[in-house]
Amino acid sequence: MLLAIEFPPELLIEIEHLNLGFVANTQGTALEVKPTLELDVRRGQKMDEKIQEFARLIKEDKAPGFHLDQDGTVWFKHQICVPDIQHIKNVILSEVHESAYSIHPGSTKMYQELKEILVVRYEEGYSRVRGTV
Repeated sequence: MLLAIEFPPELLIEIEHLNLGFVANTQGTALEVKPTLELDVRRGQKMDEKIQEFARLIKEDKAPGFHLDQDGTVWFKHQICVPDIQHIKNVILSEVHESAYSIHPGSTKMYQELKEILVVRYEEGYSRVRGTV
């Protein structure tokens, strides 16, 4: 049996932005989500000479703060090391800058978005939130 579900356009845009897809499963309904960016970073590390050098130094206990996880991925403290591959760096930068709540020095993007929401609610008759908006 083929079941067609119509999704809201906003959800479809978000699914496309996150590079997600659907997998057909004939024995039940399942949504499989894989973090493709993380997989790209892990694969890219295998091609990056500098990261491979860190992997060698980690094994020799000569790279303080760095460690390998069970999959052989290089991490610095709690952050995955990003390979020097332009495509991966572009994806990361676009995700950071296109996020609804991204902020960088000198930016008031989140403040402006929250202010807009609060002002709309105030104009619609909601009680004003304490403090200035």
